[in-house]
Amino acid sequence: MNTVSMEKIVDALRLAGLLVSQDDELPATISGFVDDSRRVIDGAAFVAVHGHAQDGHDWLEAAASRGATCAIVEDPSRTLLPTLVVRDGRSAAAVAAAAFYDWPARELTLVGVTGTNGKTTTVGLLRHVLDSEASRSASIGTLGVLIGSAGVAFPGGDGL
Repeated sequence: MNTVSMEKIVDALRLAGLLVSQDDELPATISGFVDDSRRVIDGAAFVAVHGHAQDGHDWLEAAASRGATCAIVEDPSRTLLPTLVVRDGRSAAAVAAAAFYDWPARELTLVGVTGTNGKTTTVGLLRHVLDSEASRSASIGTLGVLIGSAGVAFPGGDGL
């Protein structure tokens, strides 16, 4: 099981300007990071995100009963779990998840293509030229999510 220092999460949220306050009794480490109470594992941190149809704060009790040891919230009055209080739960979820998984986007090289005509063709050519066994290429665009030189469609990646 992967465990991550809670200090790493706190530091990331502070650096991003999202951290409002933190409880003194936060766990030293967390074993997971989730925003879906049904996916909580023992020792996980649960982040309560305000959605369009639901509010993650409504699921804090369920997360605690499934083994969450702390929560990232905008409203600390809604839980008895040790909390990190943040300004924006959605932004905090992105920053904390990136920190938990050791900043995976830092390993990516991104290229953007803009213009009036030829974007799809240009992206297809770039995906082909940049693809290798050591470093796979992919594209996201009008044709969906395509992986590798051959442009194999990523399952569930169509209809963008």
